[in-house]
Amino acid sequence: MAEAALFVLVLLVGLGAPVVLYLLIEDETRESDEMSRADAEEHARRRSRERYGDGNDRDDRQ
Repeated sequence: MAEAALFVLVLLVGLGAPVVLYLLIEDETRESDEMSRADAEEHARRRSRERYGDGNDRDDRQ
């Protein structure tokens, strides 16, 4: 009897965890803004410049 209960518990956790993860991800991405590829690339470049600068202050010596 204990083995059957343990099996059911493992089965429920094994099937329930992916469902819970799916629901969490679905909820997080539900209201995401969609943009064109060009807009996404420009956004990524802008964020990169904000974080790391424009690249003119690099030391290119090797």
